[in-house]
Amino acid sequence: MKPSTAGLALFAALLLLALASGSPRPAESGSISPSALRFDGARALAEVDAFLLAAGGPRPAGSEANARGRAHLAGRLRRFGAVEEQAFEFRIPEGSLVLRSPWWRDRVRAGEVLSFANLFLDLPGEAPEAILLACHHDSVPLAPGAEDNASAVGVLLELASALEGRRLARTVRLAFFDGEELGLVGSRRYAAELGADRRERIVAAIALEMVGWREGAPTLHFFRSRLYEGTDVPSADLLQRILDAAARGGSRLAVGDPFPGMSILYQSILRIARPPLGSDEGSFAEVGVPAALLAASSFTRFYPDYHRETDAIDRLDPRTLARSGRALEAAVLELARAPRPSPAGEIDLLVRSRRMREPWLRALAAVAGATLGAAALERRLGRATRATALLAAVALLAGALLPGGFDLPLVTAAAPAALVASVALGRRAFVRGLLAAVALLPSLALLGLLLGMDRAYRGAVDFDPSALPIGLALSAVLLATMSAGGGRIRSAA
Repeated sequence: MKPSTAGLALFAALLLLALASGSPRPAESGSISPSALRFDGARALAEVDAFLLAAGGPRPAGSEANARGRAHLAGRLRRFGAVEEQAFEFRIPEGSLVLRSPWWRDRVRAGEVLSFANLFLDLPGEAPEAILLACHHDSVPLAPGAEDNASAVGVLLELASALEGRRLARTVRLAFFDGEELGLVGSRRYAAELGADRRERIVAAIALEMVGWREGAPTLHFFRSRLYEGTDVPSADLLQRILDAAARGGSRLAVGDPFPGMSILYQSILRIARPPLGSDEGSFAEVGVPAALLAASSFTRFYPDYHRETDAIDRLDPRTLARSGRALEAAVLELARAPRPSPAGEIDLLVRSRRMREPWLRALAAVAGATLGAAALERRLGRATRATALLAAVALLAGALLPGGFDLPLVTAAAPAALVASVALGRRAFVRGLLAAVALLPSLALLGLLLGMDRAYRGAVDFDPSALPIGLALSAVLLATMSAGGGRIRSAA
């Protein structure tokens, strides 16, 4: 095989792997269908509007507007049953990330004591086990908080209406947490006070965050975040069940990002860095409950009015609310009757592929690694390029052949380098450079976003020392080789 042909073959194989991570799985047989779902986006939008009018402005924890919004919310929930309130006080700790946040800086002080209140409603099921659906009802001080997070409040209120009268195998608990914007205060207090027995009854926790803006795309997220002390990543089993149920209900959900091929890059980056991202699902991941986050924002499609005075009701769309709500309704119906999801910590690089169990996906990764390894033996390539290609080949083969191979830091960090190495096998220097730049662009954009966030939070992003240097070193060696001409193909003797 000629080097140029090998490069094209490998590039195509890696592209297929990336697209496989972001494409929907075929719908499975089951009782969930679009016609069985009752969620209505227009009614959800009406709930959002009423909630915002009742609050009368931004709803930071401890404010009068927060109390007014909460009172309205409790009244709407009483239509479906008894409402439980968890009221408490919390002291802002020294060194909190909130004190570095541009939205709270100079508005709260270390040691300040604020009042909080969480609300809960149970939709009883036949078993004591529960599915927890959560959102926060507070906002930052300057923003009306229509999308963040009144949209999720409206979705859960409409979902309660959609589930009313249904026979549920498990209880569905709706939780409306306070103080999320101050560092998951409400959900952390609730999770900490659950106790082992009550915590064991929670089959899964799904948090909702910004689920209704007009250009949004409902997406499942996971984060290895500094907000979640002591956690890695959520249950791949839970994420896959949500994806499958949503597909049967007529909704397509992405993992991490809806842009084609970005899912695998998103998952790679978030295994290398710990950005200060996430929402109330992290409080449950911390205590070992399978948890996930549903949001209509992502890296490539982020809500432009986030934490701004322009975060108003006119930014929301009933169609996006319907897509989010119907996907959630389908997931609840599935989780209410299915076996418990596997515990946290079982996610891999390609979460959409059920831990690479499909033989054709593993075979594709193996072929990609073998092709790159064979091409790396071509003597017409420069030594540094051959060495880099060989390392990337080993990473791909390890991921394809070893149990849990895609959880290895080396494989994760080497993924961008493998993609770049594949295009280094072209004959023309210009083509090699162009393809390398295109291949690296998404990774550099994500890295730039993380560094920008690090600056905004004054050093809050925590890069994993075991993974980041490997990926950067492989990429740097390859790029240096290409720029110096060492990667060009020597003429045949």
